[in-house]
Amino acid sequence: MLKLSSVLALSALAIRHVDAGSRMWESPLHYKSQDEPVEIKLSLEGNNVTILGVDTSSISDNGTESSNDKRWVSIKNAGQNQRNKSYRWPDKTITFHFKDETAKDRLSGPLDAAKAMWAVAGLPPDFRYEEVEDEAEYQSRKGAILLISYNTEGFLATSLGRPTENDNGPSPEMKLSDSTSIGTLNVIANFAHELGHAWGMHHEHQNPQFWTDPYSEANGNRVQFGEGHGPFNCEALSDYAATRTRLIADNGESGGLRRLEAACTKRASAIEHGFRGAMEWLPLDDGEDFVASEKPFDKLSIMLYPSQAGGKGGVSGGTDNRESVLEFPNGEKLPINTVPSRQDVEGLKKLYNVKRGGFKSFLSESSDASNSRFEAVRAEDLGQSCSNRKRK
Repeated sequence: MLKLSSVLALSALAIRHVDAGSRMWESPLHYKSQDEPVEIKLSLEGNNVTILGVDTSSISDNGTESSNDKRWVSIKNAGQNQRNKSYRWPDKTITFHFKDETAKDRLSGPLDAAKAMWAVAGLPPDFRYEEVEDEAEYQSRKGAILLISYNTEGFLATSLGRPTENDNGPSPEMKLSDSTSIGTLNVIANFAHELGHAWGMHHEHQNPQFWTDPYSEANGNRVQFGEGHGPFNCEALSDYAATRTRLIADNGESGGLRRLEAACTKRASAIEHGFRGAMEWLPLDDGEDFVASEKPFDKLSIMLYPSQAGGKGGVSGGTDNRESVLEFPNGEKLPINTVPSRQDVEGLKKLYNVKRGGFKSFLSESSDASNSRFEAVRAEDLGQSCSNRKRK
């Protein structure tokens, strides 16, 4: 089992990676020279694991960061629609319960490492996790406890925040796999991504400010993807062919292809037609529950999918053969990020009302013209991100 075996120590290295001995894949990620990563040393069944996170030295004692370029996409706490809401965790504490002993044995170690990665990135210590071990207690207040389960099918799925404030309501869920052939190809990084969802973070690439027609009508000035920009290759998704076949079988060729085109263009249509791959890539719309800043795209976000996430193909001999689903306008691939960025941390601090000096306004303040507010609530989505599909 993976356990923390030393306290944090500063490292002068300028790359971040996870080395788990018999790893399937490794990608050193280079960051700005002023970043001074922090090193955590862990032990995984006798093998040394090194995780390098960001230094928080650029954040002063009063919480003021040296850069004003901050980016995040998070839930809007307690949306207006009574049928489907997302809520923050009370007291900045995720209460969780493992579904069974298999889940606890297989997941607790990597999850501890993922939590440590967020802490190293600067998430304050009052963001906490409390395990509920007693099954009867979990059953008595499911709505307040995150149920963590293990699967061998190779998919990741996590509720966005809490779906209810009622202890007797539906349980938030985190469904995890320790496969090294999905997402970032890195178990701990994948779990850190899922923790971001559990706290209330959406995908970075799904901010509509970064998309243009026909995918988004946000008309932001930071467009990265869409017509005339980075192309969205819907046909590269691993479930494209199956979705196409199903829609044609259900609606005839003409009707099926028309629905497929819509599902490759609008997230609401992808949700309606059960196109899991597309719904995790396409931008959120104004019928969903989120708050986003119009600040520059956060290329380092742990909530950003790498280009090949969900793509056809697989990993063989340490080589990522998955097809690219989305790239930057210049053809550069979206990177595989293995640690939370500073902006990720700032987004959670903002969502949970952690006061900071030197920031001009809260995202919820409509008086700030640089902020974009999207307060309606998902009408069709399941309230989960990284949904129940294989993310190859």
